[in-house]
Amino acid sequence: MLTLRRLPSLLCLAGLLHAQAAPLSLDIPNYLTYGNVNSYSMPILAGIYAEANPLVPKNKNPYVVASTPGEIKDKLVIYTGANGVDVTTNAAGFDDAYLTPNGSSPEYASMNGAVNVTAPTPKGGIANATGNTWDANLLSLKGFLGGGSAAFMFNNNDTNQDQSLAVWAKLWLTDGNNQVYQNRYLYASNEGAVYENGGTFQGDASLYDPGNVEPGVDYLTRETDYIRSGGEVCLSAAWVPQACDGSEAHKINHNLGADHVAYAGVFPVLDGWLNDLFQNETDDVLDDYTLHFDFRLGCAAGWNNPNNPTRIDDCKDVRIDNGYEQLFLVAVNQPPGEEVPEPGTLVLLGIGLLSLALSRRPLWHAVRVRGGRYGRP
Repeated sequence: MLTLRRLPSLLCLAGLLHAQAAPLSLDIPNYLTYGNVNSYSMPILAGIYAEANPLVPKNKNPYVVASTPGEIKDKLVIYTGANGVDVTTNAAGFDDAYLTPNGSSPEYASMNGAVNVTAPTPKGGIANATGNTWDANLLSLKGFLGGGSAAFMFNNNDTNQDQSLAVWAKLWLTDGNNQVYQNRYLYASNEGAVYENGGTFQGDASLYDPGNVEPGVDYLTRETDYIRSGGEVCLSAAWVPQACDGSEAHKINHNLGADHVAYAGVFPVLDGWLNDLFQNETDDVLDDYTLHFDFRLGCAAGWNNPNNPTRIDDCKDVRIDNGYEQLFLVAVNQPPGEEVPEPGTLVLLGIGLLSLALSRRPLWHAVRVRGGRYGRP
């Protein structure tokens, strides 16, 4: 998340967005880095774009990204609460969507172990599929991306009373021998920072490399690998975050519901891997490669204070309390001459991958595990 102490003015971005033409491009410097993912706030970008382009109607703003079932049915839907085979069924070479919790219970969901989600039926044609991840055949992914970058789009769908949600993701590639590509895993992670204070403005997404790890939570200090997604952000006239004290020029809500994307996340290291493999490997070799994606969100067990049997406020600002979150994979920044989707069809991360909220003091209690890691959820 961005704080007043750390965030440079976003005013310089207005010039970039003034010249930005639809369709959506994320070739801009306005992002926060969480682990290995660069996360973009779509409503903040939409606001800056609208201010710089007052004659462009809202439905033509490339950062106002609709994600109704009709808009996303031709995208790679990873995680959804929507009904209908058009939305939940992906093309050959891609797992179908995981079906999400709907409503205030349960408070936590994980692909790993299919905790409080409905896992898709395994598909043929995807080598080394795990059963605990959303999997994609790399030859099929090459065709889908069409020379563009893979972007994960996420809908935050909490109630207005409790708008924030904890999210974490891990992805990796395997070859035909089920060996992990580059012996490395990539993460959308808060990197053990305090829940409200994570993220680095224009960080280096190539640096974080903890190995094969599980997300941690320290309920005493609120240090965690889970990222804070959602919530209301107040900004000055220059688009700098500030306290919500009535003097703000802009009040931006990231809890946009299931019909508009809140965040877009791009993994630059993944882009580099895919570009290298797509350019240098034959189709037969790519057909044996697989992308694996693990996604978890809500109030994991590590958030609960064992000394608080009533769990009052233990899960505040981290739990699933409405359901119907959505995660999609799309292609962005496609080269000239490639067929590019219209702005209204570009959707995610996924990836509550950008939390622009002011820093708060730690509120909860916990126990640190020896060695600096935190208890597993």
